Amino acid sequence: MKITYRNIFDKLYFIALIIFLFFIFNGCKENKSSPDLAKEKSTSKEIYTCSMHPQIIRSAPGKCPICGMGLIEKTEGIALDTSISIADVVKPTNESVISSVKIITVKQTTDNAEITVIGSIEYDTRRFTNIAARVDGRIERLYVKFQYQSVHKGEKLYDIYSPVLQTEVQNLIYLLKKDSTNTALISSAKLKLQLLGLSEKQLEEILKTKKALETLSAYSPAEGYVIEEVMTSAPASSSMQTDAMPPSATQSSKTFSVKEGQYVKQGETIFKVINTQQVWAVMKVYSGEINLVKKGQHLKLVLNSFTDDTLTTQIDFVEPVFSSGSKFLNLRAYLTNKDNMFKRGDLFKAFIQPEPILGFWIPRTAIIDLGNQKVVYMKDGNMFYAHKINTGMTSGKNVLVLEGLEEGNTIAENAQYLIDSESFIKIKHNAN
Repeated sequence: MKITYRNIFDKLYFIALIIFLFFIFNGCKENKSSPDLAKEKSTSKEIYTCSMHPQIIRSAPGKCPICGMGLIEKTEGIALDTSISIADVVKPTNESVISSVKIITVKQTTDNAEITVIGSIEYDTRRFTNIAARVDGRIERLYVKFQYQSVHKGEKLYDIYSPVLQTEVQNLIYLLKKDSTNTALISSAKLKLQLLGLSEKQLEEILKTKKALETLSAYSPAEGYVIEEVMTSAPASSSMQTDAMPPSATQSSKTFSVKEGQYVKQGETIFKVINTQQVWAVMKVYSGEINLVKKGQHLKLVLNSFTDDTLTTQIDFVEPVFSSGSKFLNLRAYLTNKDNMFKRGDLFKAFIQPEPILGFWIPRTAIIDLGNQKVVYMKDGNMFYAHKINTGMTSGKNVLVLEGLEEGNTIAENAQYLIDSESFIKIKHNAN
């Protein structure tokens, strides 16, 4: 076959035509599939700005007139609409949530829950008896040797020698010997000796023998246990803010600090006698439950958690003030301590049955305390939203709602399931 130049030219022309049509077809297809991109390319232009001074804008490369740095290229595209917020697209989870948590329907009920409190046995401070020195003098002999020694009424505690007392006794003896008809002075001298601590028996002995006593004996005016005066205040959590608390093991040994031969001053308390035939059961009630308790209410004491020994009594006193730095109020019940069954410091649990109150009672778990306000999660369709409420007293696991809820409202039983540690609760305000 004879190949000519014309045949070669025709073949090359045909190949070039096919390539040209191929590029035209792809170009049209790209423009049809990306019209926005084509529009963006057509509207975009090259500008130059300074990286340190973005207010400098030029249409050609160069240097910044402020700092002298070279301008960098910046491409401006289609302007974005900055007025659109993500809140317009996504509903905030802190305003409403979708959940399948357990719900409760609000209705008026009567709360009969018991109030559980804890407490301890304390001494009855009304049964403290001070043993004070009636005169200045020196303790010659002690008949009580250690802390908590048991004594009976009329039992001798110590002997004291007093020059002042000896002088008054000598005055009485002189009147009896030299001026026995002066009954007024004799009666006055006898009364003064009695005020200085002389007993009737000792006075009769002086009148009979007309001799002075070497020492004066002090006797216990009550039955109980002897403790030494400790000049330290009781802890703030204790219900008895008094200096009459017995010393602890770290404060004193078993023996007394006062010794035989020691001088004491008139009016100085040497011992205290505690009568434990009656004691206090002191209980602590949380501030939210104060309005539910009052004097005369019956309560049940569980004295021993191992044997479940119980005692039924009543509230005898409600302290009118809070202890320093405490959110608890103290209650007292007076207990007869037969055979010294109760020991100071014994712990117990008490159950108080308050009077029933009608109202909107909801579980504590349904409430979230934000500090300055409290909210619940109210259900609206399939959504929950935060709703403000005002609460009153607390009884056990339930709280009385004063404002914010109505009969038939549906709320989440446990509001904690609807928030997390990063949530900021936004309260929905009703139109009404």
